[in-house]
Amino acid sequence: MYRNSNGSCTYSIVRSTSNADPVVTGKIYEYGTTVALKTTGAIRVDGKVMGKTDAEGKFSFALQPGTYRFEAVGIPYQTFETQKIKVESSDSIKLNIYVKLYKNPLQ
Repeated sequence: MYRNSNGSCTYSIVRSTSNADPVVTGKIYEYGTTVALKTTGAIRVDGKVMGKTDAEGKFSFALQPGTYRFEAVGIPYQTFETQKIKVESSDSIKLNIYVKLYKNPLQ
């Protein structure tokens, strides 16, 4: 588990021998619960939105091999950024991200 002041994240990587693009799947939750985001959230990679959450907080997208930090964003939640994760060809990455609410969303 990776944790910082804005939330926490668990992830797993399943490696494969095929040459397909890596796929990232997961879910964004409210911190300290198993409750999905109550608003639409998104996952950014290098500042670019790669996937948006559905009504259950789930997301899925493909990307090129590389080393990335994934950001979970959603109003009125704090942005959470993972540690760097190395993604190789054909990897399946599962992220579970837990984000904290802003104490005062107007700040």
